[in-house]
Amino acid sequence: MALTRLEIENYGVLEPNFLAAYKDGKIESQTLLSTDDFTSTAPAENGMGVVVDRVAEEVTLPGDSTAGLIHLVATEEALYNQFEQGLNRFALYGTDEAPKLPLLQAGDRFTTNTVCFDLGDDTEEFADEAAAKVALAAYADTAVYAVPSANGSWRITQDGTTTGAAACLLKVIGVTTLPDGNYAVKLEVLKNNNA
Repeated sequence: MALTRLEIENYGVLEPNFLAAYKDGKIESQTLLSTDDFTSTAPAENGMGVVVDRVAEEVTLPGDSTAGLIHLVATEEALYNQFEQGLNRFALYGTDEAPKLPLLQAGDRFTTNTVCFDLGDDTEEFADEAAAKVALAAYADTAVYAVPSANGSWRITQDGTTTGAAACLLKVIGVTTLPDGNYAVKLEVLKNNNA
């Protein structure tokens, strides 16, 4: 499997369209990022799916198979430099940082460019990013889904085997652009480990 992130400028951006956690209070915001999973070269970006490890008291990447509940990184952006503004210039690097993490629940909807594809040769799902975008554009005719990936971004798939076994499953319900002008995918949560 050759997971490749959607080509974007800088970091992932999130536009929460509807998140039940904002109403029912299921938001984690006091747990620090794992310094093993999140570094200066691999930061936590808005729109990522992560797991809160209650035993280790840290936020981790989902890994290849996730038994925990998936939370969405939805931290308010900070202005680092008055000359470099933009939603896509914000990330958390894992050093004493606690992101805002709403618990994903069935029916939640959000738009993000923090997605990846299984790209490569004949054994992979999509030949290249252009082929993946063609599949995404046809989401109304052929179902396209997203599942958590080991790198925290949402893996876009049409593979029924993958989606049937997924504990956390989202459906593509739109293709659009974000306020910063970048290509993005609108997702709806179908299930999250029975949350």
